Amino acid sequence: MPRLQAKTFATPVSLREMPRARIASVTLDDATIGYCSFGPGWRWSSDVGPLMGASSCPIRHIGYVISGTIHAVMDDGQTLDIGRDSVFEIPPGHDKWVVGDEPWVTLDWGASGRAIIAAMDQTGTRTLATVMFTDIVDSTARAQEIGMRRGAISWRVTTRTCAWRSASTVDARSRRPVTASSPCSTARRGRP
Repeated sequence: MPRLQAKTFATPVSLREMPRARIASVTLDDATIGYCSFGPGWRWSSDVGPLMGASSCPIRHIGYVISGTIHAVMDDGQTLDIGRDSVFEIPPGHDKWVVGDEPWVTLDWGASGRAIIAAMDQTGTRTLATVMFTDIVDSTARAQEIGMRRGAISWRVTTRTCAWRSASTVDARSRRPVTASSPCSTARRGRP
């Protein structure tokens, strides 16, 4: 339920600082408002894009310009200069940079404020992992067969055996999988 409240950017809920940029955010229940300052020379594609791993900004911005000018270029080629006392909307899929020697200072609100915080929280070291799932023939029945007491050790032996058989069923000459039988089919009959 809406309530009477006020917050100051002097004590923000979130503060992100990077070379040539500072974003202080406050939250009023469901609304997030960002006080953003981008210094001369700041450009999204060179200052933020590499941190996010993106070639154009994926965030929609809605705000009000307090000072300075920015040049926005959409992925489709549309361009717009946005300066002092302007209310703006910049859809996702853009690059932008500060024009001139005056910092671009804005109030950014709504979903774009929350999106900026979330995007900046996700920057840093990224890890790519590949997970391979395989079906061990009748795995549920096999797990019940093994039983609870011996389960962990026997199940590890079964899965390791299956993994070894899967890895060893590649034809050495053609490097293609051998498909004559399921590599784990003997595990269900109780053979290692």
